[in-house]
Amino acid sequence: MQRQARRAESKTNRSIIENTLNSGRSHKDGDHVSAGRIALDTKLQSGNENPVVRLAELDKVREDATRGGNPIGALVLRNKHGRGVVVFDEADYSRLIEIIMRQAAVIAASLSEGV
Repeated sequence: MQRQARRAESKTNRSIIENTLNSGRSHKDGDHVSAGRIALDTKLQSGNENPVVRLAELDKVREDATRGGNPIGALVLRNKHGRGVVVFDEADYSRLIEIIMRQAAVIAASLSEGV
């Protein structure tokens, strides 16, 4: 089971971004940081076809993200076939969209200055 969990975390790493040593946790347990702002924690659900969201796990990764200096925390739930889904809290999803829109505005402004 641990080998499967390591593989699931590895797949998240390849798919999503940079591995961190520790995103505010006391143990190195496969944390990832996406785009330098989103702390991710992979949960292997090898017995499930359809991943189950446990809100306590989502709350924990959000708290860990804050401790690690990241504004957003999310879960990567990987099912028995290796398919992963990313789960955000609604407030974090809104925050993510705000960040994206701000960055898009900065890019648009810099492009219009160059014209």
